[in-house]
Amino acid sequence: MAVPLLSLTDSSRSPQCHLAIAVCLLMLLVGAASDALPKEKHDEELKALCERARAVSDLEAEGGAPFRLEANVYAHHGKNVAAGHYVRVWQSQHHWRDELTFYRYSQIRISTESAMWRRRNTNHEPLPVVQLFQGLGLNLPRNRGNEWKLTIADRQEGVSALKCVTLRRSFPMRSEPVTWEWCFDSSAGVLVRRTLSDWDTTWEYLDYTPWHGKRYPRQINVVQGGERVVEERITELVDEPNPEPALFAPPDDAEEWPRCENMRPPTITSSDPRFPVGPRGARQTLTPVWIEVGKDGHIQDAVFLRPMADPEREHGFLIDLRQRWRFQPAKCGKTPIPFAMVFEFPTQ
Repeated sequence: MAVPLLSLTDSSRSPQCHLAIAVCLLMLLVGAASDALPKEKHDEELKALCERARAVSDLEAEGGAPFRLEANVYAHHGKNVAAGHYVRVWQSQHHWRDELTFYRYSQIRISTESAMWRRRNTNHEPLPVVQLFQGLGLNLPRNRGNEWKLTIADRQEGVSALKCVTLRRSFPMRSEPVTWEWCFDSSAGVLVRRTLSDWDTTWEYLDYTPWHGKRYPRQINVVQGGERVVEERITELVDEPNPEPALFAPPDDAEEWPRCENMRPPTITSSDPRFPVGPRGARQTLTPVWIEVGKDGHIQDAVFLRPMADPEREHGFLIDLRQRWRFQPAKCGKTPIPFAMVFEFPTQ
């Protein structure tokens, strides 16, 4: 059966230098210190690393200076490069706007106290866009429980001394364990790299620059399969204390993603029996797929986060996924709401 890994519900916030996504993307996690240390020491060291990274590089912390950020975005596919542009105007954690134009794709998101509004020119989110937004948030590690093996190790990479936090866990159905890693610059305290093994993806944060007592990375690279697939280069970061009010008016045709403190996530109600789940107890290849579940419980969008070697097989898999899998939709109280999350499905 499918394995839910991450829920992406409010990327309105963007630590690091962020700036964006409609669903505070990812509840990623991790834990702490060498096995020789007591668990309490692990937790203390992890907490200190995360608090320092937020203090140093979270431009969108409560009380932060309003800003306007612009960046050029590039997606690489073999020898082909698609260029785009990203703009974010941030006033507070629930009062911001961002806009991405990227090849044939465009999206506007506006955040208010009660909801996040999204308008895009297609019902499909391309993989480079998902990867970009996943990298814009700080997504710091946090302790996830005793099922995960937590370690913190010192490393030397060139002239940089790093403190790397690793979360590792084995799953009964998986042929390989899941490993997530965050590496911080020991001197500056900033996040310099984040890796998710099951996505075969690494985000690199480079060229940190001072701004209002904090630091932000002027370049973010997304590396998959050992190749750079997406890069964001920040071209401008300036104060924006008094933006035009019209910037934050939701478009008439925008989709609403309500904010909800007591939200219940989706649950599977039916699935495609033809999906190759393998013999009982057998270990399999599980592939992470980013999905959007609509208010009706149907999958509105699905993106392979680790592309399959056979594009035609992947396309057929996604068609079956959208047509044959159903969910009980996420709910805010009794009201169905859209929801974005990552599931791992058996693909071999």
